[in-house]
Amino acid sequence: MRKYLFLLLLFIPCIAFATSKTDSLFDQLNRELNNKSIYDHQKEADIQKLKRSLKTVPANNLQAQFSICTRLYDEYKAYQYDSAYVYATKMQDISHQLKDKSKGDYSKVKIGFILLSSGMFKETFDNLRGIDVKALDDSIKIEYYSLLTRVYYDLASYDNDKHFTVYYNGLANKYIDSAIALSKPDSYDKIYFTGYKKLKNGQVKESAIDFITLLDKYKLTMHQKAIVASTLSNIYADTKNQQKVDLLIEATIADIKTSTKETVALFWLAQLLYKEGDIKNTYVYLQAALQDAEFYGARQRKIQIGTLLPLVASERLNYVEKEKTRFLIYLSSITILALLVIVVSILLFKQLNKLRIKEKIIDDKNVQLEKINDKLVEGTKIK
Repeated sequence: MRKYLFLLLLFIPCIAFATSKTDSLFDQLNRELNNKSIYDHQKEADIQKLKRSLKTVPANNLQAQFSICTRLYDEYKAYQYDSAYVYATKMQDISHQLKDKSKGDYSKVKIGFILLSSGMFKETFDNLRGIDVKALDDSIKIEYYSLLTRVYYDLASYDNDKHFTVYYNGLANKYIDSAIALSKPDSYDKIYFTGYKKLKNGQVKESAIDFITLLDKYKLTMHQKAIVASTLSNIYADTKNQQKVDLLIEATIADIKTSTKETVALFWLAQLLYKEGDIKNTYVYLQAALQDAEFYGARQRKIQIGTLLPLVASERLNYVEKEKTRFLIYLSSITILALLVIVVSILLFKQLNKLRIKEKIIDDKNVQLEKINDKLVEGTKIK
């Protein structure tokens, strides 16, 4: 018995610490959501600076134009689909003027990324046709293979069919193996792709170790941290591990600070909170996720959010009505209690007044008795 009590006493502070940390992260997330416009304003300022720089480049300096368009694409690729597409196609146009196929194929990979991010699978495949993979630099080959990995894993998940899912997963495994083989030893790419393959092939515990290693031992960019944290949270999704919430909050905060609109972290967080019955926060975060999806132009994400949002809105309305009813009951109870206090106070006041009157009468009688007694004493002395 003492042993169990000791373990319980050890466990309680851990629960309190976890709850305290989660509450603190929620506070930080809500503050950052209010600061979104600040980060977006800085993002726009950086973009405008690059656009002004592009205007100053001579028309015949195609290499410099290609370089700046690439930087503008990088700024837009996780921020706004339409603009990213514009600059990726400009890159492609410039590559044609330069008659440089490697740059053209490089541009195709960039276009493929945003097409997929926008939810256009067919267009992604169409765009990737004709790429001479062997002529690409290793870093671009990794992008190419990771893009196809994502396409086929997403298709496998979307179809959820015993025939096609197995086929698409097999193709995805083939392409992710190529990305892993090209990645430098102990690099972020190597560890992330290795862990992601394990996750997609049912080696959940083993994959978690890889993602924890990245978070604990590697200096990640904000965007990389968001990707790894949200992936690790997804591993914990069906467990009682409180980290699944904390990780998604941390990923969402990183996305906000980098003005990343092409993101799943906030949507996953809303889904998780919905399952836990937190309708109030679910509604707020779903609305924010929908704003991001609409701003970016993520068609698939808008559909996913649009499926859940009406259910949450309905439950939120019920919640608000229940809160109103509770408030009215509470207000009525307080009013009745206040009236009772007033009635009791009046009754007590009247009783006290009666008591004071009686006390005064008694005091007066006592005074009279004392006077009579004094006279009697004086009369006795005279005799």
